[in-house]
Amino acid sequence: MCSECGLGRTSVPLRIEHHARAEAGATSHEDESDVFAEHRQRIIGPFADASFSPCGLDGRWTGTRWFGGSGSSDGVVTSLELAHGEDPWDEASTQVRVEVRLPRRVFEDDEADVEIERADLAREQVSRFWMATGTLDPEVRAAAFPTGAVQGDSMAPWAEAEIAIDGTSVAFRCLADDGYWLAQAPHGRLLVGIESRGWPVELTGLVTIEDLAPYVEGSDLIAARGRRRFG
Repeated sequence: MCSECGLGRTSVPLRIEHHARAEAGATSHEDESDVFAEHRQRIIGPFADASFSPCGLDGRWTGTRWFGGSGSSDGVVTSLELAHGEDPWDEASTQVRVEVRLPRRVFEDDEADVEIERADLAREQVSRFWMATGTLDPEVRAAAFPTGAVQGDSMAPWAEAEIAIDGTSVAFRCLADDGYWLAQAPHGRLLVGIESRGWPVELTGLVTIEDLAPYVEGSDLIAARGRRRFG
């Protein structure tokens, strides 16, 4: 758990003389604010440094938006994730995460790089699906984790779903079970992945996010909720 953003905390016994408590309390508050500001900048920084823009839910989502995370390789930002929901600690609450990945260069052929990244993401998503639902079709598992030397379509058993990105319908591959679903699709030189709980595919539309202000405000709100929740 993270003591900086309110997702949890650690503590140690502390003895303070009575006359020093007010001053120590003020210093502690200032230090806490500095730590929070530094943590906030670490989260936001990759979104400013990336060579691509993230995607988020379109205007049909009217709830809280916040930063889900990011990833990098050799100093280059390779993934950005935006999250949507009111309570990330409640597994029963509605939550949608949208990740955009920049495939890592393996070959000179961009299409080959995208396919490798798609297979990697498929394995991650299948693992998440199993952990979230406790169910997994043997064909889905076999396609994502082949045992032979020949690598086939890692998402061959997945269903198809049409989800718009910036108003244009895109063919996604989708895994779903009882309100929980995962999807992914290539989009230009990028790869888009979605993880959703309690939000239907039919209401899902994505837009490229250029203005991050709602996600900055939402991240502060989620952090405040976490601090209140965990003390």
